[in-house]
Amino acid sequence: MTSTLAHLAALAPSQAKRALPMSPILYFLIAFALFVVLLGVTWSFRGAANKVRGGENRHPGGHH
Repeated sequence: MTSTLAHLAALAPSQAKRALPMSPILYFLIAFALFVVLLGVTWSFRGAANKVRGGENRHPGGHH
């Protein structure tokens, strides 16, 4: 096993490094845009539980 690891370690520097297909900034922008879209979807469901159960003060005097 040690000889295998030593062989792989010797090959690692000789391998060509793979370049990213896009700039790292583009990865950030895509991830940020996806985050904003998912945030918008989450935000669109705010208050949905109140609409289903019939409003804020369905049970006056209690908070359950």
